[in-house]
Amino acid sequence: MITLASVTKSYGDGADALREVSLAIGKGEFVCLAGPSGAGKSTLLRLLLREDIATSGQVLVDGTDLATLAREARQAYRRTVGFVFQDFKLLPARTVFENVATVARVMGVARAQQWRRASMLLQQVGLQHRMEAFPQQLSGGEQQRVAIARALMNEPSILLADEPTGNLDRALSLEVMDIFRDINASGTTVVMATHDQDLITYINRRVVRLHHGQIVGDRGVA
Repeated sequence: MITLASVTKSYGDGADALREVSLAIGKGEFVCLAGPSGAGKSTLLRLLLREDIATSGQVLVDGTDLATLAREARQAYRRTVGFVFQDFKLLPARTVFENVATVARVMGVARAQQWRRASMLLQQVGLQHRMEAFPQQLSGGEQQRVAIARALMNEPSILLADEPTGNLDRALSLEVMDIFRDINASGTTVVMATHDQDLITYINRRVVRLHHGQIVGDRGVA
């Protein structure tokens, strides 16, 4: 489903964020991108989201080279990808429902359909009763669960997550990981960047280790 072929990404500062990275991720896999800060994990996710393009090499999803996508095709592709950020990125002046439904609203989906889908997703993450609350009224763990529901609103085939538990305590981190495992069990491909070895052990899925922009390890479930 996802293929990186000899991908290098340079930002012009004399160092490569990624260097000659080759990687294949199958449909329905759960892959943890592990490594310290600066290893290249976030850069790899940005390439998969098509927020950036490789300096050399190819990033392909379902056989399509993401660098070749024109604007409209790029927007259509991004609607097939969900993204969960470390710092939630919720809209403070919008309710939980409005935050989750925002992409569908922009696309012109009828409000009744927005409500049905958002309600189902918020029930999935245990927050249906907080639909009318605002982000500042929620705990960090609740905000991240809202962010996960938002990422799933368009039923993405790929879910990307960049240090999604970085601002959460251990118990809440494990709750979020359980949600990710359920999402993956439904068939969604999950690629998650983390430096937390305890979470990697807890998830017990394929681990791709990065260091200084290169893959230094790739192992399956223990």
